[in-house]
Amino acid sequence: MNKRIFLFFALFLSLIIGTQSAFAITVADSNTIKALFSATEVESFEGIASSPAKAVFWAEATCPNQGVYAYPMPSGYSLVSCSTDSVLGTHGGCSVCLMSRIEVKSSSIASPINGLCGSANGQSFTSAPTSTLCASGTASAISGTGPWTLT
Repeated sequence: MNKRIFLFFALFLSLIIGTQSAFAITVADSNTIKALFSATEVESFEGIASSPAKAVFWAEATCPNQGVYAYPMPSGYSLVSCSTDSVLGTHGGCSVCLMSRIEVKSSSIASPINGLCGSANGQSFTSAPTSTLCASGTASAISGTGPWTLT
């Protein structure tokens, strides 16, 4: 596969998946996220710009909890990853500023919890099962056209 086809295919997939990427972020969304996170450049986000579920951006700071110029985590978000660029003034920052690539996720979004499977586990169904999905907890919604195999 030549490079042009591969790049087009990669761009096409990123747009279909639904994650906002550098190719799809509007100026308004970028400005909203920049204001929310004190960012200089926005790489991507998931959800809506005013309260994204996840965001990747650059900021004039070192990583959180790393010295005097540490990035202050916004309320309601937790750090996923961070790396500080060794070159000053990149990614929209001031010419003498340290820049960090920061990925955050909303703390209000519950992470999936491994529960206890019910007797439907490992079984195949021609219609969507509605019971015995979990021995404890609550099953998530089932969608699709089937057949379904539960694992």
